[in-house]
Amino acid sequence: MSDTQDNDLQISQEERDKQTKVVTSESILEESGTSVDEVKDMFATTKISLDAKRIVVFSDQHSNYEAFKAVWEDIQTREYDAIVCLGDLVGYYTDPVEVVQLTKKITDVCVMGNHDFALVEPEKLLYTTLQEGAQAALDHNKGVVSKDETDYIKSLPMKVELTTPYATLTLVHGDPLTIFGYIYGITTEIFKQSIINALDMVDTDYLLVGHTHIQGELTYDGKMYVNPGSVGQPRDKDFRAAYAIIDLEKRENELIRVEYDISKVIGKVHQCSLPHYLGSRLLTGE
Repeated sequence: MSDTQDNDLQISQEERDKQTKVVTSESILEESGTSVDEVKDMFATTKISLDAKRIVVFSDQHSNYEAFKAVWEDIQTREYDAIVCLGDLVGYYTDPVEVVQLTKKITDVCVMGNHDFALVEPEKLLYTTLQEGAQAALDHNKGVVSKDETDYIKSLPMKVELTTPYATLTLVHGDPLTIFGYIYGITTEIFKQSIINALDMVDTDYLLVGHTHIQGELTYDGKMYVNPGSVGQPRDKDFRAAYAIIDLEKRENELIRVEYDISKVIGKVHQCSLPHYLGSRLLTGE
């Protein structure tokens, strides 16, 4: 796990329980007056097969084309058989068209993220759960995307069970139940338990998720959790764009970081009159 999670925080058991609960699919739905059973069909699993041994994994580009372009340039210098994306192509930044089109061009499999869903179905569930800055960015994104981008996003599966000759993988943006539940915790202990709980919910060799913007991996009971981190808005105190390459035959993961021109992104944030903190946070990876 990231060193940023290894904090000796003095919190009560009640607070630990609260922090563990607040990020789950069940608790988020509970706040909206909805149950998991009511939305279960919405988050059905799509089964896909790929003949791939080395898989590039990225997530959370969030309309940050400068970061995504740098990651794509780095990917092309490496060996891989397939590329998968774990969602949140849009939101936060200013170039959703370029990000969606490049994602569409280079990925073999892509699942939908919560910001993607909020863009194309804002009246249903997720738009109002986003904080003010995220809503402002999503409003901007919605004003510039074309039918081609929105149709592509609408076509994305919510969850994928991927079968290869070397391993099986569950691909989902958030947690194994939905695209918006978090696998997260404010301490290393809680974070690890959240990952273990999620791994217990899947029957595949791997669980690949994004959403937290925190790069990391963990093996438990023969299953492997991998979060490639965020391309467009890292939150693990490393400003560089993040992605991963998984060797399914060797069971080895390479967690990769790539530098890019953040000043260009900040300039675009200002030009589009989005909240300035969306740009400044990129400088510290928070």
